[in-house]
Amino acid sequence: MPYSSEEGKQWIKEKLLSIASQNMNILDVGAGSGTYSVNYKTMLGGYWEAVEVFPRYIEQFKLNDKYDFIHIQDIRNFDWKIKDYDVVFFGDILEHVCKEDAQRIVEKAVIHSKYVFISIPIIKYPQDEYEGNPYERHVKDDWTHKEVKKSFNNIIDFERNKTIGTYLLSNKI
Repeated sequence: MPYSSEEGKQWIKEKLLSIASQNMNILDVGAGSGTYSVNYKTMLGGYWEAVEVFPRYIEQFKLNDKYDFIHIQDIRNFDWKIKDYDVVFFGDILEHVCKEDAQRIVEKAVIHSKYVFISIPIIKYPQDEYEGNPYERHVKDDWTHKEVKKSFNNIIDFERNKTIGTYLLSNKI
């Protein structure tokens, strides 16, 4: 669904406050309804970009009001060489691709950013298409906390909740 669980959001806020700097470049991958912009843009300021694969969400959730620029494309085809980011959010998005794609995407994000946040279901969490959006289907619906920690390098901190794991990654430390 285009919405995000509240689990882990306070932890993310605390981590963002500890790493925040002026004029940050931020990328929200799989913006959906714009949860990360709504929750943190006022607090952080900066320049906010989004990657959204389903164009209907842009108008439906008024994403042009929440982001400075929107890349309408599949993150698997994103050109990370365009620029580097201070923060990249993968908020409930990696379960929508296969494990190998998730690993490749995150690896590129870590190379081209200072900090990467992953929020992902860490229980069996099947989901089908939602309101005509085929990209809402969970391709890998059985991530576990242990598997996330083993699958992604550069995890420097995490919070494990009942259904959602939130992870902070960086190769800059």
